[in-house]
Amino acid sequence: MSEGDAMREKPTLLLLHGGPGFDHSGFKPLFSRLSDVAQVVSVDQRGNGRSEDGDRSAWTLAQWGDDVKGVCDALGLVRPIVLGISWGGFVAQSDATRHPDHPGKLVLPSTAAKVDFPAMFAMFGRLGGPEAARIAEA
Repeated sequence: MSEGDAMREKPTLLLLHGGPGFDHSGFKPLFSRLSDVAQVVSVDQRGNGRSEDGDRSAWTLAQWGDDVKGVCDALGLVRPIVLGISWGGFVAQSDATRHPDHPGKLVLPSTAAKVDFPAMFAMFGRLGGPEAARIAEA
């Protein structure tokens, strides 16, 4: 960003969408407003949105985390603020644990550090009965 004759570097905000199966398009209405204070970058994770499916055996949390670092390296993004919402939060955490020096900051709305699927399915059963538990597990 320039201020007169001087250049001022803006932080980069890298947005990781929820899903799997979603894309980055939901970010634009809200996050484009930040373009005056940050370079806003959104990507579709491997096999999602407009990205290529590629080899489905590479659809792993580890690979998606490595992809975040790879995209940033390819674009020359250093220490971005990585925002991962929902499933994108799992991807952001994978990036941060596999490449601890990569993200400058993490923002993790509506996500978790761990999912206890048996407890989640049991809660569906308690609240909605055996059929709800079976559907949730499926």
